[in-house]
Parts: sequence; structure tokens; C-alpha cells
Amino acid sequence: MILHRRPGGSGPVIMHILFLYPYLPSPRAGHGSAVLLAGLLEDLSREARLTLLCYRRPGEAERLVEAQGCCSRVVSIERPFAVDMGSAARLREALRTGMHLMGSRDPLSVLKLERRSFIRELRRLLVEDPPDLVTVELATMAFAVRHLEGLPAVLVDHEAAGPVGGGSPRWRRFMRDMLPRYDRVLTLCREDAEAVEGIVPGLRPGVRPVGVEVPLGYRRSPQPGRVLFFGSAAHEPNRDALNWLALEIAPRLRRLHPEVDLVSAGDVGASIDGDLLRRAGIRDLGFVDDLGEELARAALVLSPLRLGRGVRIKNLESLAHGVPLVTTPLGARGIDAGGMDAFRVGDDAASLAEAAAHLLARPAEAEALGLRGRELVAARHSREAQARAMLDAWREVLEFRRRTSAG
Repeated sequence: MILHRRPGGSGPVIMHILFLYPYLPSPRAGHGSAVLLAGLLEDLSREARLTLLCYRRPGEAERLVEAQGCCSRVVSIERPFAVDMGSAARLREALRTGMHLMGSRDPLSVLKLERRSFIRELRRLLVEDPPDLVTVELATMAFAVRHLEGLPAVLVDHEAAGPVGGGSPRWRRFMRDMLPRYDRVLTLCREDAEAVEGIVPGLRPGVRPVGVEVPLGYRRSPQPGRVLFFGSAAHEPNRDALNWLALEIAPRLRRLHPEVDLVSAGDVGASIDGDLLRRAGIRDLGFVDDLGEELARAALVLSPLRLGRGVRIKNLESLAHGVPLVTTPLGARGIDAGGMDAFRVGDDAASLAEAAAHLLARPAEAEALGLRGRELVAARHSREAQARAMLDAWREVLEFRRRTSAG
């Protein structure tokens, strides 16, 4: 095991950790896991030397600089999304993954990430700058264990039973093949740990709780009737939620509260029919530079999620800003309510519209709800707890490996 001193040669011995992740972490990313990882890397960089190997989309140079600010080293490989490609490139990519799918046991979501360029860089890093431990974020990256040559490794699964469209026999077989090869598997909440154990019996995953930053400057300037939806529509659960909001929830909400002002913040692009949003009376704000400002102006956040798994970081962010939250049972998954009345839940379009209308008509009640949500996040979903759980897992794995090799 190779441990390193802090830069300059003084101070305590620290671990060298290699992180593997399929996106570029950024506090301004359009999806929650990249925001989560950006904060976690920033916190862990005080305790360990971090190397990050990840993919990046074209045009993410500014976010690459942000990632470099919280790691000792960042190696990123460009991987365009479908929306970044022309029609010819999309066809070539579809043919490539289709050919790989026919010759592989792995699910499609994994084949899109297990690229020669990534494996080549991974092997180079393992030789040039061997880490003490490898941490793999997202189960779709679990294939990496095939190339780690027995190094201590921790997998953190963000989506329990797999990505959107997961749960297929191919995905379950992949989970059963890959996850037992890791020294430790963590999920983001107890419900997810139980789901993973249902796929891989006897695995006994641990939990690294999701931690978000609670802004110190608590500020609220809610505009009457203003309902905010936010998130990148390039992420399928967000796209589905925004479509559902436009088609079924917004018309019901407008009948119940005609003064409602529905706004959507995030990268919509070509993923959503702009005419559909306009017909539903939803104003598209596009990408906003300061989400905190939009949260401060919102009378409530409406988060009608029906797809995906794992803990919804954007819902925790809403609560952390003291914004009243209306979401689905899936959107509330993994948020430790602890008996606190901290948000409202509806399981269909009618109940979501009714809950939102109720709070819009009672602003004092809504603000009290938002305050309880903020207190919940501060007590149970702090960044400190998240970083501590990660550090504990690393130390346990390294200590177990040490004892095993000594015995």
C-alpha cells in the first residue's frame, strides 16, 4: 500500500484515491449526481490526494477547470451525447454500440461507457501513479473492476437497481457478476441498499448518505403563485417529469389556482417540445446562472418524478434552500423525514396539483413547511456526514486489506 504526504512533504500521511465517474463533476451540472460528486470531491480533497478519471462533453472546458480545482489531477475523455452529434455521427455511434451489444453480455448503458480510450487511460494511471484505493461512482461504471488488477476498490451505486430502463435480465446479471468483486459496495440510502441486495443476495451494501450544502445566508423572496420546475431535460427522468407536468398537472393546477406562474429552469434544448410548454403556460427560463436566485423567488418547487432511482439531489437542494417542495413518492425516496413534516407528496397528477394549489393559497403555511425542510437537510443530509461515510469506508477497506495481507 502506498500512502502519500501532503504537498510540501509535511503534515500527516494521506491516501491517494482514484475516482472513476462517467461525467464531469460540477456544481452547475444539469443532473444531481455530478453536483453531488463535485461537493464530495471538494470536501475529500482536504483529507486525501484525489485523481479523477471521467468523461466530458464537448464545450465543458469551464467545468473542467472547476473539477481541477478540487482534485490533484483530472484526466477527462471527450464523449459527446446524442444531442451533441450530427445525424451521421449518431448513426455511427448507434452502429458501434449495436455491434458491441451483440457480442457482449453487458447492458447497453455499460457498453456506452466501456470504451477503449477510457480503459487505456485507466491502465496508464494505474502504472504511472498507483492509487491506494479506487472509488467507482455509478454501477454503470462497475466494469472497471475488470481492469484494477486486485487493487482495493469501492463501488458507490447511485441508482439502486440500475439506470432508467434497468432491471432487465442483462442488467441484473451484470450486477451479480461485477458487484461481488468490490471490497465494499455503498448506496445512497437504505431503500437502495435493500434493492441492490435483492439483485445480489448476501452482498450487504452500506450507505453513504447524500449530502448537500445548506446555504448560510437563508433568504426567501417568494413571488405569489410562482412554481418552479428545474433540471436538465437531457436526463430522461427530468424529461418525463416536465412532459407530465405540461400535459396533465399544469392544466389541473391552473384550474385550482388560476394565478399560478409556472417556470422551468434547466437545459431543455431539443429534448422537449417548446410548443407543448407554451400551451401549458410553462415559461422556459433555459439554463440559469444562479439557481439559488430562482429558488429564492419560487413559492414552491414542483418535482413530479416518475422514472429513475436513487435519491433526488435536486429535491434535497430545494429543501436546503427552504423552498416548499411537492414531489412524488419516488422523488421522496431516501430523504430521511425522521417523522418531520417537511414536504408534500402526491402519487398522481390530481394529488400533486391539489397539494401545490393548497400551498399556493396558504403562503404562511408553505413557508413554515420550507423551513422544516431546511432543518431536515441540515440535520440529516449534510456534506460532512457524506464525506465522513466515504472516509470511513476507505479506511475500513484498507485496514481489512492490511490485516489480510499480514495474516
